[in-house]
Amino acid sequence: MTVIINDGYLWFSNNVDYLKVFCEHILYSNLVGPELE
Repeated sequence: MTVIINDGYLWFSNNVDYLKVFCEHILYSNLVGPELE
C-alpha cells in the first residue's frame, strides 16, 4: 500500500513541478513577450 502511495506522490509532485514550469512559461510569454517585440 505504501508503495502505491509513494508512487502516486512522486507522480503528483513531478507533475506539479511540470505545471509550475508550464505556467511560468505562459506568464513569461504573455508578460515579457509583447514587451520584447
